[in-house]
Amino acid sequence: MRTNLFFLSILMCGLSYAKYDYPLVKKNTQTERRFGVEIKDDFKWMENASDPDLWDWIEEQQALTTNFLDKKLTQDFYLDLSMLRKDIKAQESGGAKLITAKPSHAPLFRPDEKEIKDESVKEKYTIEAQDVQGGDLSRVKIFDKSSGKLKDIILVKFFELIKWSEDGEELLYITDGDERTGAGRPRILKHKVGEAQSEDELIYKASKINSELSVFESQDKTTYIMDTDFLLAFDFMTKSIQKKFKLNGKIIFPESLKSHNLAYTLSFEKENNGEIYSLNLSTSELKLVVPAQDFVLQELVLLSNGDSLVLGHRDGSSELYHLKDGMLQKIPGLQDGFIELLSTEDLFKIKIRFQSYSTPKTIYELDLFSKELKQISQLKYPVEVEAEKVYYTATNGQKAAMWVLKKKGTALTEKTPMILYGYGGFFVNQNPSYNPFEILPWLNRGGAMAVVVLPGALEYGYEWNKFARKGGRINSFDSFANAGKELISRGMTSEKHLGMFGGSNGGLLVAGTLERHPDLFKAAVPMVGVLDLLNFNLFTAGKYWVEEYGQPFTPNDFKELLAISPYHNLKPRNYPSVMVMTAEFDDRVVPMHSFKYAAKLQEMQQGDAPILLYTKEWGGHSRKSGSERQSLLMMSAIYTFFGQELGLN
Repeated sequence: MRTNLFFLSILMCGLSYAKYDYPLVKKNTQTERRFGVEIKDDFKWMENASDPDLWDWIEEQQALTTNFLDKKLTQDFYLDLSMLRKDIKAQESGGAKLITAKPSHAPLFRPDEKEIKDESVKEKYTIEAQDVQGGDLSRVKIFDKSSGKLKDIILVKFFELIKWSEDGEELLYITDGDERTGAGRPRILKHKVGEAQSEDELIYKASKINSELSVFESQDKTTYIMDTDFLLAFDFMTKSIQKKFKLNGKIIFPESLKSHNLAYTLSFEKENNGEIYSLNLSTSELKLVVPAQDFVLQELVLLSNGDSLVLGHRDGSSELYHLKDGMLQKIPGLQDGFIELLSTEDLFKIKIRFQSYSTPKTIYELDLFSKELKQISQLKYPVEVEAEKVYYTATNGQKAAMWVLKKKGTALTEKTPMILYGYGGFFVNQNPSYNPFEILPWLNRGGAMAVVVLPGALEYGYEWNKFARKGGRINSFDSFANAGKELISRGMTSEKHLGMFGGSNGGLLVAGTLERHPDLFKAAVPMVGVLDLLNFNLFTAGKYWVEEYGQPFTPNDFKELLAISPYHNLKPRNYPSVMVMTAEFDDRVVPMHSFKYAAKLQEMQQGDAPILLYTKEWGGHSRKSGSERQSLLMMSAIYTFFGQELGLN
């Protein structure tokens, strides 16, 4: 492939449409030829985060956004959100710990809000790992346990502690291949306390760039490494592989390795809804434990008497089953919600946490004999929510679910301000929760929200993800639009009052849907979105997304991505109101995606609706990153923007 880059022009462009005078922006047009296609990019210079012109422009954009947002409404949302957070934190303090190990089908890209907690190790040291500005880079501090003095600091991307050496002076940890940029394969390193991190010893390097590494210890004290499709018996002293097992799926209950020398795997190789197998590490015997069901299998937890609890997913919500003597028996009373196992210490009294869109987090005690549920506790919220399950038709003909949320007693009409939310990718299911995205202040003012189950996840099996990969992403975009059309057809809202919101891959969803269905929505908020699909893999964690999005530097995938990349498909037309959101220290989906997209969208806007850019200061990819104040301001800005544009009373 021959690539030519050259400067066509350098100019300062001031944009003025209707009543919005957008900040001056530098246009530095570069042209690239890839697989015979000429790609012009006026704002490629924004990929250089150290360019001073960029930060001057961001500051001016932020001033424009701040001036646009209604100050009183912003303050009202801020106070409501602040009080709600304080109340819930006070209630949740001292909560029980999860014992389930969720299967990981997605690479490190997933925009989960991760927490790295302190943990004590051996007798000598205490380790404290804190993410840097809410990002993937962690500052790992090592303290002397007896004196409390700081002994060492290392910077690690995607940090995971494995174990300490017998003398407590060396630690093994998993990290990205390049602590700063994420350029290489994941690996296991050994670090000696007090020595330079550059001297860390390489123990094991993953087989692929997008490999997922996990380390387990079996019942016979053998150490195993899970490297994507393989389980390796590994000697850390000699750095050699002693035994190798081909896995037919992902390990879902690692505790079984330590207690029974069994590896339980969830496999979608043969069945759309999955199968659960056990792999005997002593005999290499592979045994089918849970065959395919009419729901999607998710997890298995082995009980001490040989029985198991099986978690499944149906229609966008969890189901719990008791597996005894090869028979599955459903646990009743937990409908249309999200189930988490908290404790199985008492064999016959299982503690469960349950929540749904209309039921706050509730702790139950399950009697396995009678299958009765006893409520132990429940969080209290200032707003009661009603949730209605509504079906729409996805682009593959699948009848799919969405939940419409509103304050109890609110009547939905064509004038109801409705926010459509979705994600649609990386096998990430929409797990019901009572207060998604701190929506209660919005609902309390008469607004509504619809959470959509979209192609790209696993709610309807493996094929539900598969047909939304790569260029098939348009199936997620168009299904999202279909959900909006269904709400309008039912009289629950209208085009003048319908908005859409999504973050990370959901930001791509919003931008992609906006380009294909601009007349369906009144307002849109793509947050920390992957918006340049022709260059995403060149930055930080982007290397992990190729399996899902495609490889833009190969001919076939490039052609498909060129057709759906939100940034490259913007054109002059009337767009609805858009507030593009990012965070200045996002090292997962770098802010250049949002900067370039906002600049070009402002230029392409032919209508009167505003195109705004909101950049959270001192924040990372997670919406809760940065200071408490910055997080609250960001959420307040989202609801204020939708309130103004969708007609919130």
